[in-house]
Amino acid sequence: PDTDRYVEAPPEGLRGDEDRWEVLARQRAGALSEADRRWLRARYDGELRSLSGALARFLDGLAELPGQSLVAVFSDHGEEFWDHGGFEHNHSLYDELVRGVLWIALPGGATGTRGEAVGTIDLVPTVLDLLALPEVPADGLSLAPLLRAPQSGEAAALSAKLAQRPLRLDPPMYARELWGVVAGGRKYLLETWTGREALYDLRADPRERRDLSAALSPAERAAWAARLEAAAGVPAGPGWRLYIGEADTPFTLSASRPLRAAALLDPESARPDRANLAWGEEPERLTEEIGSISLSADRRSLYFAPGEDPSGGAIGLIAERPDTSLHLVVGQRRWPLPPEGGSLHPLPGLGLLAAPGVLILPRPEARSTPASPAQRRELEALGYLE
Repeated sequence: PDTDRYVEAPPEGLRGDEDRWEVLARQRAGALSEADRRWLRARYDGELRSLSGALARFLDGLAELPGQSLVAVFSDHGEEFWDHGGFEHNHSLYDELVRGVLWIALPGGATGTRGEAVGTIDLVPTVLDLLALPEVPADGLSLAPLLRAPQSGEAAALSAKLAQRPLRLDPPMYARELWGVVAGGRKYLLETWTGREALYDLRADPRERRDLSAALSPAERAAWAARLEAAAGVPAGPGWRLYIGEADTPFTLSASRPLRAAALLDPESARPDRANLAWGEEPERLTEEIGSISLSADRRSLYFAPGEDPSGGAIGLIAERPDTSLHLVVGQRRWPLPPEGGSLHPLPGLGLLAAPGVLILPRPEARSTPASPAQRRELEALGYLE
């Protein structure tokens, strides 16, 4: 078969039908050799050859039919072969995974490639525009001007708009919750739980080797958070994470200026092996086990009521102004949160860690009915569940 076109028998130690989890287990154990990696890459090359041949036969047959056809070929992700130390897909937001194919062919249209950042969200508006069909509500933009008249003023205006548009990158499934946005030839990444950031110049550093986030000024960080909020449609911006070491008693956070948004962070976002809620996996911990929060009408006081197991939880707060200060209030007693962050143990049974930084406060992920044993076995066989 084409999948074996470029390989012979698998190297010693590989069967040839390993799923992602088995390959990663070998890698963690130090048992994945360079010969193993070459063989796995070559197998993927064979899959590409097989798909290319099937697509060529389909297009040849399509060309023989009467009439005219609009052809769109696209993919939803790429694959990593240890570009950044990982394997397969859906575990990072590096370009080897989030860049895909988008090829649109008009009958008798111009040929060429474009460098604008576009996404699958643009496919529906583009196809409807090209077919002169009514528009439907969509997040994307029609790319038709780039295809109909790539040298026109309309195409130039669209190209400039695409270059500055914040394009969202959704969290990968097999990693800590990580959000991204691409705009102006740069990519900004932000982990929900830790606040860890990364910034890459995709034009000067297309392989994403140089993280520029450490050099960002506070104003630049706020600007990237604003782009992320615009792309993701959820609050993002400078603020605080308040990690709960222990909290046997309720407390209030008092802000010197109104808070723009606040939420309990989903404990699943901290786990590198997050539960796949969409496919019925049960989360290790529920947010309601941490507790509950309520924000006052003037948004200057946040009340936290501990749940059955608050330790290890976290509260995210996004400020309206960068000069906002916070106080912890229990009864009639007040303690200022350290401006640069740090531990706070004001009372027995109450321990917090304040961490200023950039936050994103995602909406709770929808949960489906738990998978049946048979469904779980099928998902495991496909490599989607470990």
